Amino acid sequence: MAHPSKDGVDKFMDHIKKAVNLRAEAELSLGSYAANKLREESKDALRDAEYMVYELIDGAVERSNE
Repeated sequence: MAHPSKDGVDKFMDHIKKAVNLRAEAELSLGSYAANKLREESKDALRDAEYMVYELIDGAVERSNE
């Protein structure tokens, strides 16, 4: 079951992904190892950011229901 706020988070994440992808493209000239490392780190950071957004939304919903 998808999170109720998934569409909103996906739209938010699209902006972050675009920024990170642009940064990764700029760094590709560093060589293949560095580019791969950057992509993996970016992927991890985006996943962490997405989870953080869901936690923030859940916390806000819980507070509004009190």
